[in-house]
Amino acid sequence: MTEPASEPADLTAKALREARAGRRHAALALLDRALAAAPDAVQARYLRGLLRLEAGDPGGASEDLERAAASLPDAAPVAAALGSARLRAGDPVGADAALRRSLLLLPAQPDALASHSGCLIAGLAFAPGERSAARALLLAPGHPQAIGNRAEALHHLGRPEAALAALDTHATRGDAAPQLRLNRAVTLLGLERWSEGWPAYEARLDPTIPDHIRRRHRLPRWTAEAAGRPVAVLAEQGIGEQILFLRFLPALAARAPVVAVELDGKLHPLVRRSHPALPLVAARRFRDVHGPLADERAVIATAAAAAVEIASLPAVLGSPSPAGAEAPPYLAADPDRVGALRTALAEPAHRLVGVCWRSKNAAFGGFKSTRLVDWAPILRVPGVTFVNLQYGDVAAEIAEAGQAAGREVRTSDVDLFDDLDGAAALVAAMDLVITTGSTTAQLAGALGVPTWVLLSRGPGLMWYWGHGERTPWYPTMRLFRQTAPGDWLAPVAAVAAALADAP
Repeated sequence: MTEPASEPADLTAKALREARAGRRHAALALLDRALAAAPDAVQARYLRGLLRLEAGDPGGASEDLERAAASLPDAAPVAAALGSARLRAGDPVGADAALRRSLLLLPAQPDALASHSGCLIAGLAFAPGERSAARALLLAPGHPQAIGNRAEALHHLGRPEAALAALDTHATRGDAAPQLRLNRAVTLLGLERWSEGWPAYEARLDPTIPDHIRRRHRLPRWTAEAAGRPVAVLAEQGIGEQILFLRFLPALAARAPVVAVELDGKLHPLVRRSHPALPLVAARRFRDVHGPLADERAVIATAAAAAVEIASLPAVLGSPSPAGAEAPPYLAADPDRVGALRTALAEPAHRLVGVCWRSKNAAFGGFKSTRLVDWAPILRVPGVTFVNLQYGDVAAEIAEAGQAAGREVRTSDVDLFDDLDGAAALVAAMDLVITTGSTTAQLAGALGVPTWVLLSRGPGLMWYWGHGERTPWYPTMRLFRQTAPGDWLAPVAAVAAALADAP
């Protein structure tokens, strides 16, 4: 005799009990059954949206919550949840609309106010974002999202010390949310307070941090006390960050046998030439229902007795500043390819200047990116041969900019996306690189090529760009910053003037 099917309301009630007990996946399975039987069951739809958002699926959460909001247009919590989901899904305009409606229905909502502050910050409205976060904190003084958003807004308003003070009130407590502790760490590092910042930066490894990489190697963590034990260095973050932290590997190798260095496979030819003694293995990442997962079989197969993440090297080595690590250039391009590219591209009495104007970073690329056509003042500077360093299909952008500036941007046959060794050779062939804050900037800096970086003011301005015109990470680098959020006119004009004045 078969068991009778449960009613959608019963399944939803069971799912709610599972969710409250911390069994999210069991709850989602029950809600899937409820909605298969009754697609318009609004409570099931709302609860599944909340759980999908919690599980790191903002797109799926938005779909559920939009349907729930259509059925319950006057429910402030539903509108607030929809706003949060849209914000996480990269739709700050849609998020703003939902959150404004929620706050109109019910003004005193700390969660909605905190999320709305995030919308305002994503829209580069930093002062209103700070005020929205402050209102949330009046209602809920320890609200983690509001604390973090207020500190971020203060940072983008040019008040990093005030941002740190706002975080210090809460993030130094033992029960502080990991994301707050990480926010405080990157604020310290941006202020170049290395001895405090590096140990605090270990907060990024907390498993509750969004997109935390789950690891299965089961090796103990390498520490300074484990000197002499064979160690594996684990990749994390993006290619640019891996380039940034490569400089600390020689200091580690002086203390312990390095038996594996896990890096993105695109980096291997370049790093192998630059550091032939390093035993490289390819970083492999997958994503399942629980989030990112590392495939570390290549690491496990080595003689490693301990492991450490590459961005943890400054902390485990005793909090050195970048100046205490190997100085650039610590990457070396293929000299034959460099020579061939320079011969093919150079023009008599002209400087070779490579240009890269866009970032494809999923979270912050839009904030860091410009349009090449807006670089017309730079491209008009005489005595310069400009060369494309931007990967992707950019032929139309180059043609548009060339028509606006009356100047050609030359191209090479290097695959700038998949052939990072070739990209390094092309960068090294330049007299100067002008780029936004992308991987190209890190690559040029590590190669020791003179580099000018145009930096955004707001989300996407990474902590390692610090403040001022210079960075301790790359001595050959000069920084040009937005003076107004979202406005590239000032840094473009400054770069054009500097290029015209340069010998």
